[in-house]
Amino acid sequence: PSHVDTWIHGLSHSRALARVASRLMNGPVRFYFDHIFVKLPARRRGTSTPWHQDLPHHPLDRHGALTIWVPLIECPPEMGSMRFLNGSHRSGLY
Repeated sequence: PSHVDTWIHGLSHSRALARVASRLMNGPVRFYFDHIFVKLPARRRGTSTPWHQDLPHHPLDRHGALTIWVPLIECPPEMGSMRFLNGSHRSGLY
């Protein structure tokens, strides 16, 4: 995470990401935390990730919260990259 790596800190605290978040949220934003999740490829015993919502795993009210996923390698669809369910943010908790 950013408190131990200057490159990750530069990415997670970048003005570019802050501008994107601010535009999506239509207002000022504040950085909360960053995480690194490593997913092994299937050929190395990697597993699939089921459909989920990120915020139930964090101790905060999801209203006004936003997560930004930044892949650190090329992730074409055939690699099982992230997909979104359009309108799912209006469906409530899963």
